[in-house]
Amino acid sequence: MYAIPEKRKDAPLMIGILVTVVAVLGAGIFLVKGVDGFTGGGDNAPNNAAATAPGQTDASEDGDTNEYEVALASADRAIELNPFDAGAQFARGNALLSLGRVDESIAALERATQIDAANARHHAVLGRAYLENGELEAGVTALRTAQELAPNDPVIKEDLDAAVKKLDGDIESESQTKE
Repeated sequence: MYAIPEKRKDAPLMIGILVTVVAVLGAGIFLVKGVDGFTGGGDNAPNNAAATAPGQTDASEDGDTNEYEVALASADRAIELNPFDAGAQFARGNALLSLGRVDESIAALERATQIDAANARHHAVLGRAYLENGELEAGVTALRTAQELAPNDPVIKEDLDAAVKKLDGDIESESQTKE
């Protein structure tokens, strides 16, 4: 006769992992808006435009925020199951950044970097969020951390170089106005 299997003790863990994977995929790791040359999508992404995956659209261009809202909801569900899930925190921050909710994005991305301090991508996107918020020094600091963690990543190097150039330009223009 067929025996009914016992309830799996690891079912909540398996559900949590599944929700995290969906949240990260839903947010789209490269769906970060560009700011003053910070594309976040590599050499093929145009400046000052979102670097989107094929078949996806930028919410700021056509008002279609549904995909980012879905990604945010998925990330929030994953965080409810495990608040220490760095991937879910990152996905939440990424979705919020794409929705233009930069302050909330920064908070989620800071949590992601606190939970998983060795993940260069988390620091890089946090740096871009700071830059979008006009916090140049914090952006450069986060991007420098990302570059230390991933010294061969050309996108991080490109973003850091652009951020340092912008920061140097702002410092130079401040000193000229004081004179």
